[in-house]
Amino acid sequence: MKLKFLFILVGISFSLHTKSYSQTLLSPVAKIEVGVHGLGIGYELPLNNAWVSEFNLHAGGGFNLNTSNEVSFHYREFPSIHLATGIRRYYNLNRARNFSANNAGNFFGAQLKYVSSGLIQRSGDFDIAPSHPAINDVVIAEIHWGIQRNLSERLFYTVKIGVGYLNDFHAGSGTILPTGGAKLAYRIW
Repeated sequence: MKLKFLFILVGISFSLHTKSYSQTLLSPVAKIEVGVHGLGIGYELPLNNAWVSEFNLHAGGGFNLNTSNEVSFHYREFPSIHLATGIRRYYNLNRARNFSANNAGNFFGAQLKYVSSGLIQRSGDFDIAPSHPAINDVVIAEIHWGIQRNLSERLFYTVKIGVGYLNDFHAGSGTILPTGGAKLAYRIW
């Protein structure tokens, strides 16, 4: 059910794309990314001169929400699969563009991310209980502000900060939390 909702959201994002790429200041960008949360691939699809929809698939660390509503992020049960879709509104494209293909600029955005439980369930060493709680399936809905800047014609970085709501399906509860991210990306085409 939770994956159906995410795929419906991705389908809606694709259907919003109505203008040709030549009519926009933004460019479609396929990329390989490495960041705080792991390694993955992504695609930025321009919707018009200021709006971009973004789709990401990563493998990395996972989340757990304990009974005190404290969120932990760790790589103990590596990897967790991160599937995310989001939308960005750039507000200063003309001033920040040195290379036209990487969509450099400042933006406001929203993102919906599903993070799976760890694919490799490890127990503690020598039958000792694990020091970290198990990674659970979570969904994070967030709003954020960020920047995307070029380092070269194909290499760029993105940094964002925001606030979100994390829902842990195993704990059956959720919490509001600060969100952030930093990633280095290489444009494939």
